[in-house]
Amino acid sequence: MVKIHEKECRGCNSPKFDAGAPLSSHRPVADRRAQSLHEADADCGVRAGVRRSATLREIRAETDGRLASSCALGRYRDATIKYLTLGLLLVVAACGENRDPSVYEVAGAREQRIAVLTAIFSKRLAPPTPILDAHFVEEHSGDGWLGPSDYRTFYAVVIAPEDVEKWTEALTSLNEAPYAAPSQQRDWWISTEAHASLAFYQPDAFTGSSHGWFGVSAETGRIYIFTFTN
Repeated sequence: MVKIHEKECRGCNSPKFDAGAPLSSHRPVADRRAQSLHEADADCGVRAGVRRSATLREIRAETDGRLASSCALGRYRDATIKYLTLGLLLVVAACGENRDPSVYEVAGAREQRIAVLTAIFSKRLAPPTPILDAHFVEEHSGDGWLGPSDYRTFYAVVIAPEDVEKWTEALTSLNEAPYAAPSQQRDWWISTEAHASLAFYQPDAFTGSSHGWFGVSAETGRIYIFTFTN
């Protein structure tokens, strides 16, 4: 029995053979190394599994974060588009709405009207000759917030026919002058037919506005001025 044990234990690293020791304690070195490698592999597998689990959690967390950021950005973009669209609709509605303009009109006796028009002209160019009669009305539309604020002004001045040249010598001729009239008819404003017979000039010298026209009749000494904002 001792000989059998000794034969089976050849190659073991035990420096001294113990006849009473069990056979399992004298396993060859190769068997112990194989077992160590197996245990090491198992331990590596556990650690790898832990690392894989941690990596998956990190990836999932990062993906969830990106998804949340994308959703928030989408909601912000949708809200911005909605409010911009609403604002644009309000502006379009305000621009397209036909509201009655507010009106300022120079009233009073003839002397009062002449005094007001003389003061208005004198801010830029004093009337070269006396004014015999005058009328003025200004129309204002829009509030300047949800839409444009526009002005249209109408002047009617009567001078002596022989003074017409003194009023026009400093003016620049105008080729085209489309007809315009106050929203509410005024008996002192020129008709469409009579408008075609006027000589036209740019109105900026007396009014400061380059939009509109200065029309005059040399026969009657009547001057009609129309200006507007653009």
